[in-house]
Amino acid sequence: MKVTTPDFRHASQPSGSNVQIPKDRNQWAGVPVIIGKVGHPWKGYMGVVESVLYGQKTSSGMRVQVRLTHNDPTSPFRVLTVDYDHLVHA
Repeated sequence: MKVTTPDFRHASQPSGSNVQIPKDRNQWAGVPVIIGKVGHPWKGYMGVVESVLYGQKTSSGMRVQVRLTHNDPTSPFRVLTVDYDHLVHA
């Protein structure tokens, strides 16, 4: 009996699409972040990463969906889509 490992196959993601990784495989899910882009309307607000969108037309190629953690009774659990470069690890 011989032990072998399965072949690993690389696959490219389609460009310009909103490709999401499931939360169980997303290493950034649940990570606390702060929006740090100067001039952004939500600058300084804290949130938690919900998911990451790959294949975006940004300098990093990623956009991140962030659930804000501040208390806003008019829109609880607000989720924003922010460029990856506009976030700072909290």
